Amino acid sequence: MNQEITALLRRKFETLYKQTQNINKSLNPQSSFLRIDKPLVNGQGVYTFDPMKQNGRDASLYDRLLDRNDAFIVSAIGLYITYEIAGQRGTAELLSCPKSLGYVTGQNIIATGKAQESYFNAIYNGKISLKTNDKITFDGFPTAVFLRQNFTASPDADSALAGFDVSECNYFLPEILALAGNKDQSFELSFPSFPSAVYNPGATTEPAFTPSGTTGLSLLLQGFLIKNGAIYVADEDGKPNELLFP
Repeated sequence: MNQEITALLRRKFETLYKQTQNINKSLNPQSSFLRIDKPLVNGQGVYTFDPMKQNGRDASLYDRLLDRNDAFIVSAIGLYITYEIAGQRGTAELLSCPKSLGYVTGQNIIATGKAQESYFNAIYNGKISLKTNDKITFDGFPTAVFLRQNFTASPDADSALAGFDVSECNYFLPEILALAGNKDQSFELSFPSFPSAVYNPGATTEPAFTPSGTTGLSLLLQGFLIKNGAIYVADEDGKPNELLFP
């Protein structure tokens, strides 16, 4: 991890620790993460990422959601393309650009399927928003910042994934995003798509990927978990509590 990022996180932690201790000595922030995965759907350009465990939705194998009583302070956001080979649950890799999707299995699956790299490029022409109850509290964050292509014009299976560092692919926020497990908060990703865009070739859109698998999206939130801190975090408008974040 970049040492400047490490120092930034340390300063954020020290500030947060002092603030939480002033409220309640039992509150102890800890480094953690949330993750919400969604399968890509052909022709669809809008996806909702719900980080709350209280909503009772069916979580994916990779999801890490926020408990109702807990709070989470987001310090960085990452958006990744994923590809999981059929029958190999738990092996999906986080990919920072569409071109890596072509080499994740050691061969160019883009070339073997009907999906085209340009379809996936649209993901990085979109935006992410955070909705709290019926209000948008974080709007229009560009997905272009998540695009990382760390290889040459003619990558092979090794160089396509070389140098991948999540800490460099995540975007570290200057502002504070506070999530409370007892609130109705969700992220929405929207990007330009069209009905014939193929992200997951299948029986109706042959040829399929070889080897067979599923593409998806993963929203990775890096930050600080505060156990039993939900009641201290946000009001009904989703604004940070002044005691916690003056």
